[in-house]
Amino acid sequence: MVYNGNDGTCKIVAVNSISRKDCFSKQRVVMNIKQTIAWMLTLLTVGSSLIACGADTKDEEKDSQTEAQTQKQTEATSDESKELTPAEIRLLVTDGLKDVDYNQREFRMDCPTGLPVPEFIVEGETGDPCNDAVYKRNLKIEQRFNVFITLGQSSGGSSGILEAIQTDQDFTEVFSYGVDRMYKFIGNKLLYNWHDVEIMNLDAIYYNQRGNESNTINGFLYTLASDLSVSTLTSSYATFFNTRLLQNYGYQSEDLYQMVEDGTWTFDQLVTLSKDIYEDFNLNNTRDQEDLYGYTICDDSSEALSAYLPSFGHQFLIQNEDGTVTPNLLNDMTVAALDKVRDFFAEDGVNVIGWTDEPNEVALFVDGLSVFTTMKLAECFDNLRAMEDQYSILPMPKYDEKQETYLTAPDPEYYLLALPKTVDPDDFDFVGTIVEALACESYRTVYPIFFDAALKGRYSKEPQTAKMMDYVERGRTFHLAQQFNTDILTGLYTTWGSLTDEPKTPLTSKWTTMERMFNVKLPTFLDLYEDSGY
Repeated sequence: MVYNGNDGTCKIVAVNSISRKDCFSKQRVVMNIKQTIAWMLTLLTVGSSLIACGADTKDEEKDSQTEAQTQKQTEATSDESKELTPAEIRLLVTDGLKDVDYNQREFRMDCPTGLPVPEFIVEGETGDPCNDAVYKRNLKIEQRFNVFITLGQSSGGSSGILEAIQTDQDFTEVFSYGVDRMYKFIGNKLLYNWHDVEIMNLDAIYYNQRGNESNTINGFLYTLASDLSVSTLTSSYATFFNTRLLQNYGYQSEDLYQMVEDGTWTFDQLVTLSKDIYEDFNLNNTRDQEDLYGYTICDDSSEALSAYLPSFGHQFLIQNEDGTVTPNLLNDMTVAALDKVRDFFAEDGVNVIGWTDEPNEVALFVDGLSVFTTMKLAECFDNLRAMEDQYSILPMPKYDEKQETYLTAPDPEYYLLALPKTVDPDDFDFVGTIVEALACESYRTVYPIFFDAALKGRYSKEPQTAKMMDYVERGRTFHLAQQFNTDILTGLYTTWGSLTDEPKTPLTSKWTTMERMFNVKLPTFLDLYEDSGY
């Protein structure tokens, strides 16, 4: 549904090439959706316990909305609903918000433009499915709440945003910037706590629970991870494999999918499948970039190597009951994991690519010279479009079978939402309403389009590939250590990755130096997460 009408139907807006204001006067087309299913309630129903700490009346209102939504879905259960596709199942999720008329009020989003993959705002429909999905999402929310979503781009990068917040009392409603630079705004105490926006239900499925919990210190959440931030998906890492080459070595895609389903897709499995695959394609008796390898990876510390440790379930900051935090890099698992990765990279079937090497790991995979590789999903929307061989994806492997879920941490080029202190707290309901509606609509209609584009149309046709993409999506986790990696927590997120190409450097000696530095800086860090009022 685009939104709930008073008659309980789904209203979908027919959009033509007209101005946004003209769109408000266009006739809406009413259509019914298939009935819902009870067995999906656990996944789809938003939680009834709210993170936001506010007035009891607003908490009770959100609880009642959740209960009403659950009751409505239960009553609609039927055998017919079992035929719903993954995309149709997503349409069962609603935000529970009331349809408020904001009288054509402007909702400004200060965010980067010209991104490789569309995210917050696009100029119009271009025929590209991903671009058009973002455009239609925004248009639906504009029509529903009678607002205009506009781009309020500041100049001068992060310095320009800093100046705008510090000097402009009417800067923007929300803004976004590269997550590895968010420390600049948090460090200057220029952001509100998202938990203070009481109208938002941060327990909903279209917010990343794992990421927001990790980024909440002492009850403060300054950077919001939601499905509105599509880059949290496209920047996420997954394990890619070439299906033709996999078959050549005696395995079928279904074998790997079943491992994932059984919970046995681990790092050791990846090692076993790829470590012995090597062919001297150019017959020059030299290991080079023209040969075939079982696994290829870039050794840059800020890339896929650093993604392995969080995919193993590691937490870089331990949150203590007294509101303090303890930097965490050295433990039995991290030492053993580093040894495993180092040993793997020394195998004949592994091609470790330097940051400046050409061709890089992506090009080698496209050319059919690597069975497995670790890449961001963003490559699906760019370099992999021209790949002749069929490829598929798996989530990042677990550390071992004891690990409960598959996890992945995005490369720190993704964008989270921030609420600048130029916003009047009286406008929190307005801001929260639009952000919530946009995030929910992203989950409902934008993500399935991106999934299908990433898998070349197979998400909507093949249940197994759909499940693999769902595992990646649900496993996204975001660490505050990324946001402060070049500031107070320097090196906490990337040091482990940089050590993979230093076989003789023990993690213990590296950590001894880092720990002393962190202990000196931690009071400054914790001061950023203390109540200073509005």
